[in-house]
Amino acid sequence: NRYGDVCIGGLIGENFGSIGSDCKYYTQSTLDSGSWFNGWSYHCNPFVGRSNLTSDGEENVTQADTFAPMQVSIFSYGSSFISVDATSETLAGTGSEANPMSVGTEDDLIRLAAAIQQNGLQGTCVKQYKDIVLSDDSDFEGFTGTFKGVYDGNGCTISGIASDKPLFEKLEGAVIKNLGVKNSSFSGKAAFAEEAKDSIIQNCWIERTVTIGSETGNYASGFADILHNSSVFNVYNYGKLSAKQGICGIARETKGSSRIASCLVDIQKLSTTCWDYSLAYEVGKDSVFKNCLWVPSSTMRKASDDKRSEEQKNS
Repeated sequence: NRYGDVCIGGLIGENFGSIGSDCKYYTQSTLDSGSWFNGWSYHCNPFVGRSNLTSDGEENVTQADTFAPMQVSIFSYGSSFISVDATSETLAGTGSEANPMSVGTEDDLIRLAAAIQQNGLQGTCVKQYKDIVLSDDSDFEGFTGTFKGVYDGNGCTISGIASDKPLFEKLEGAVIKNLGVKNSSFSGKAAFAEEAKDSIIQNCWIERTVTIGSETGNYASGFADILHNSSVFNVYNYGKLSAKQGICGIARETKGSSRIASCLVDIQKLSTTCWDYSLAYEVGKDSVFKNCLWVPSSTMRKASDDKRSEEQKNS
């Protein structure tokens, strides 16, 4: 278990991809007791690299030199905030990397949603400059259409979303980073995106006050329903999920050379009859999972409870 090949056992439902060997499985009691390794900060810095490991892989944790860990500073970025006139008909900023479109109000989100639906904003940079709390009667229910730009949450959150679809309907060649969601309900397939193609979701998080899925939907996932040649890394999911068949901490399906790395899944399962697939349910043969930690739900069903036929299990 050298650095770069550490995973946690029981991470996926159907594995056709590349999974680190000699995977370990850690329970909540192990984490709370601090016996996984000394000095690990469960809530503040869960994504760390491993070096100088013992044969048990439980010693000397240091900063990773790849898949840079999400630090506490994600919650307190020290950047200069931009003043935006909320009554303006357009978003401030040109959309370049040096002068991104600025988002900081509910009205800004609605204007951005209209722009995404119109042309996808390919190559456009968007930056959120403060936490956004939606009103109880908000018209904003997420971004429909295909987003093709960069959304930098700047360590901020969006809360108060009540929608039957994810925050982003589709991503194509997009980057979503440094963004959290809280106090929200997504009754559709996922919280961040229904489908991500050639895209990246990084340094994002789902808080305990977020519910995803429903008792009538077949599957519910944290960050995306489908990843196609896309990467999700340095994220955590603390949300509450429910579905008829199965819940997945990161994505339901990964296709092509998708990659999931340095992720923490500590979800609460609301459904008592569905399966918990932790990271993903269906994994493509070229997909890769690395450096992930899954804390299983206390309501997770046991293998002995599986009433499916052998044909169903192997299908």
